[in-house]
Amino acid sequence: MLLDDVFSASSSSASVSAPSPFGAAPASGSAPLFGSSSSLFSAPSSAAGSSSPLFATSSSSATTTQTSLVVASTTGVQLCIFGVLNIIKEWNTELEERTGSFRKQANAIAEWDKRILQNRDVLLRLEVKSLRLVKDIVLSLHLIMYAKLYVVTALSTNLYMHITMMHIS
Repeated sequence: MLLDDVFSASSSSASVSAPSPFGAAPASGSAPLFGSSSSLFSAPSSAAGSSSPLFATSSSSATTTQTSLVVASTTGVQLCIFGVLNIIKEWNTELEERTGSFRKQANAIAEWDKRILQNRDVLLRLEVKSLRLVKDIVLSLHLIMYAKLYVVTALSTNLYMHITMMHIS
């Protein structure tokens, strides 16, 4: 089967006009681009027993004006698609750059967070040690004061006894 047989149209399909895919009115007397039904990509409406190609074009009624219109609209569509693809490409490039920058910043923040937590642990250990040291110092001072008080009490008791003995004698 030849490719021309697959995309050939019946002689009656040239009289039916197809809707324009991009809003432009089709030229009068132009053949549909893909088939003869009113839908853009639907099978032609024919009798149940007949077999006609699914995507057919009319080769007998095409003119150079119609061909140039199809080429011009195709070129416009291609330029539009090319523009959209360029915008998407730019967005992807910008997204990749910003994602890379975000990851660098996130890694730096994670490193800072790690250091902060390590320093927090060091500070907590220092606080515990300093509290123990203060407790030990206070306890030592307490013991020293208690010992001094004991000595003063003992000396005052001894002095009192000597003074009392002197008065008695």
